[in-house]
This record gives sequence, structure tokens and C-alpha cells, in this order.
Amino acid sequence: MNIKPQGIIDVSRTFCPMARLPGAAGKDANIIIYTSDVVFFYCHQTTLKLASSNNFGQTVPASAAPSFNTSGSSTQNHGNTPDTQAQQALNQPSRAISLLVFSVAERAVVFNLILRIVYGIPMDDYKPNLDVILNALNGLDKYGIPAPDERSEIWPLMAEQAKGHPNATRAFSIAASHNMDTTCVQISPFTLSTSLRTLSEEDATLMGPLYLRRLMRFHMQRQSALKSVIEAPPEGHPPTADCSDANQMDVKQKWELVCTDVMVLPTPQALSALELKEMFEEAEKNHTCGSCTHNIRKRIQEVVEGWQGGELTMS
Repeated sequence: MNIKPQGIIDVSRTFCPMARLPGAAGKDANIIIYTSDVVFFYCHQTTLKLASSNNFGQTVPASAAPSFNTSGSSTQNHGNTPDTQAQQALNQPSRAISLLVFSVAERAVVFNLILRIVYGIPMDDYKPNLDVILNALNGLDKYGIPAPDERSEIWPLMAEQAKGHPNATRAFSIAASHNMDTTCVQISPFTLSTSLRTLSEEDATLMGPLYLRRLMRFHMQRQSALKSVIEAPPEGHPPTADCSDANQMDVKQKWELVCTDVMVLPTPQALSALELKEMFEEAEKNHTCGSCTHNIRKRIQEVVEGWQGGELTMS
């Protein structure tokens, strides 16, 4: 554990001693909570207990004497440990009340988000990454905190952070487990880069049969739509002295080879229009016929427009 030098205390900027937090009725904090990376959060026992069904994971006693108080009393801990750092945090002349002190296993960045959800603090100035959001949502159950409802800012924030993230499918699973349909729909296109053949049993169980079936149908529909968009080869043209039927058959065969390369990818449904364009441009190489080149480029543009115009989210 990273212990700060004597006298140096890391205190949350949001949950600091003088903060006036929503949901605290203007009262001073009467609990100090420190995280696994030794950051201190000043909280309110009543707020935590009212939000929790299990006394905040049984860490907030129903009634107990505080571990430390501002007069300088201490427990049996010695040295520069998190508990002695907590003692330092309490030795402030302006704090004339006793505070309960305890630790939690989460890192500060995760615990900060858990407390923001508990207190209903807006997320306007706070953009945690997806891993932090997922860990915080998982931590809510541990502390007896119900999942945020559909009005919470956490769900659109999670959908925003899921874009391009390898854990997008886990985000979908968690949103589905709470029946957050709008969030699931928003996240669904970001799951396309994950083959559902590799979907873990945990994620499948979390999302449940309804959302699993919808997600599978969405992936299959995107694959089917892709095949329909790309399978027709470029148009031919009347044979000329420079470009015979055999030359044009070569164009068709190259196009079909690219189609095969596309569809055997692990997740072809995740390809962008630009990636498709680049793959099919291979069929254009080494052709000197102006008419063939024109028809290939025209067909590639049709592929790009057709793929961009498809259904991009789960229904």
C-alpha cells in the first residue's frame, strides 16, 4: 500500500471537510472513509445509512463510538499507517466534533463515483472511464445501494465511454441486468467488435435471455446486411479490344475473393465503411481498363453508402 509521508494527507476535493453536499442537509461530515490507495473522504453517516440496506456494507455501525476524535485520542495503531494519517486528518482546530473512521477496499477513483451516486452529485465535471463506471456499479450492491434509475447521469455516461472499449459487452450486460433499455440500445453497436461466440457465461447470465437474444439477433442482422451490401460484383461492359470478357471475369473473381475475406473475419459486422472501402480497393489494382476501373469505383461507393445507411443499433 502506498503510504504518504508524515503530515501529507490526500483528501477528496469533492468530499472534503468543508464541502456542502446535496443530500446532507447542510450538516458537517461525521465520518472519514479512506480507500485502498489512502485517499480520505469526508461523509455523513445518516446519508450513507439512508441510502443503504446493509449499513453501507456493514462498515457503518448502527451506533458506535468514533474511532478517533479531534482531541487527539487514537487506537492501538502506530507508525505512518493509514489510521495514523486519519488521526492527522482529524487534528484540526476547527473540527470540534468526533468522527467515525473506517476503510474500504476500493480505489479512490471508484469510491468517488460510488459516493457521487449516493449523494446525487452531478457528473457535469466528471468523466470516469468505463472500467471505473463498471467497478462502481458492481460496488453498489456490496454497499446495499440500489442501482441508479433511468434518470441517472451514469447510464448515458456509461454508453458514451463504451465506444471503442473492449469491455463494451460487459457494459451492455450490466445495463441489461438493470433493464436500462435505452442504454443497451446505445451501447449495442459498440459490442459488434466482440464475437458473441466468446461471450462469457457471466455476461450471458447478467444480460438474461431477452437481451441476449436481442443482441444475437442484432449481430446476425448486421452480418446478413453486410453480405447483401457487398455480394453483387461491379457491372460489366461490352468487350473491347483492350478488355475482353476474360478480363472482366478477373474483376468479378477478385471482387468475390474480397467478399470472402470480409465474411471470414471474426467480426465482419464491426467493419467501418472506410475499412470496407480499403478492402475492396484491392479489386481495382492492376486494371488498365478505364471502364472497369469506373465500374469498380462506382460499386465501392455503393457498398460504402449501403453499409453506412444500415440499421446501426439494436432494435
